[in-house]
Amino acid sequence: MNAVFLVDDLLTLPFRGLLMLFQEIHKRVEQELYDEAHLMEQLAALEMYYEMEELTEEEFRETEAVLLERLELARTRNIQYEGE
Repeated sequence: MNAVFLVDDLLTLPFRGLLMLFQEIHKRVEQELYDEAHLMEQLAALEMYYEMEELTEEEFRETEAVLLERLELARTRNIQYEGE
């Protein structure tokens, strides 16, 4: 009976490895998406490009709105996770 479990474990090992890899990728993507410091850096860089006239006002406003929305979402999410 132990041989059956050993074979079963050997057959599922690659899939469990892939699952762990995907979980790690998901974790890191979430960290980057919800990292307030990273979003603030992006906003500062955006403002710098606008001041250097490398962006139009419309491009600046559109990108700023997206980043501010992500920042608000990140703050809300981070507050929720701190409470748990």
